[in-house]
Amino acid sequence: MRVGIYTRISVDRDGQSVAPERQEADAQAECASKGWTVADVYSDRNVSAFRRGVIRPEYNRMLSDVRSGLLDGIVVWKLDRLSRSVLDFMRTAELLKEHNCELVSLRDDVDTSTPLGVAMFQIMGVLAELEAATTADRVRSAHRYSAHQGKPHTGGHRPFGYSRQGAIIPGEAGELKAVRTKLLAGESLWTVASDLNGRGVQTTASNDWTTSSLSQTLRSPRLRGVRTYRGETFQGTWEPVFTEQEHLELLDLLSRGWSTKFLVNQEERWLT
Repeated sequence: MRVGIYTRISVDRDGQSVAPERQEADAQAECASKGWTVADVYSDRNVSAFRRGVIRPEYNRMLSDVRSGLLDGIVVWKLDRLSRSVLDFMRTAELLKEHNCELVSLRDDVDTSTPLGVAMFQIMGVLAELEAATTADRVRSAHRYSAHQGKPHTGGHRPFGYSRQGAIIPGEAGELKAVRTKLLAGESLWTVASDLNGRGVQTTASNDWTTSSLSQTLRSPRLRGVRTYRGETFQGTWEPVFTEQEHLELLDLLSRGWSTKFLVNQEERWLT
């Protein structure tokens, strides 16, 4: 039997996720014990099986191979590696059934070549979706509690000017203050961003600055020691880069969508 091995891992923040290498190793051992031929290995990294709208290239390639008759079976380490919802589970099950392709899940004891295996597959799909919903609720609750406590948001890329724990990084904070001064003096976002890039000052994602990314950074309420959550505002426990008045003046300037008039070589020019 020709089988495809599918592995997936989302961003592993707590070290609890099973690496794709281990998932594949366990699947390879299972295939070898049953005399199955591994036709291909499909591995999606840093993607969620439950977040809507996420594209999983390798998952889609695997289903395409199923449709093309290249696979007689699919082996996964666990069912929650495979699909994002009960509906997605059912669609996958129908596709596999239509093309006489079996599904084996190593940790869920599921084998769709048997009626019991099909029933287990459906039940595990319901449980996986429930777990995803429960996890999302826990995350929202944690964010809400953190906001009420005035703690900084720690998700995503590190904010420019601060460490991930919320401490000011003097060099970056100094750059932000200099940017504010230049903008209030009449320079444009484009000019200021170009200056940062020219001096090798990058975003925390190691990218060059654009007018959009610079504007977004400057608009963050974190810079005046404030955190917002779902329309509510909470006083933060960290040191601000700007006073409230300084930041509100900057926000007012940014909100105008202006073109800045200034003198260069004693000639008037307009920069946006």
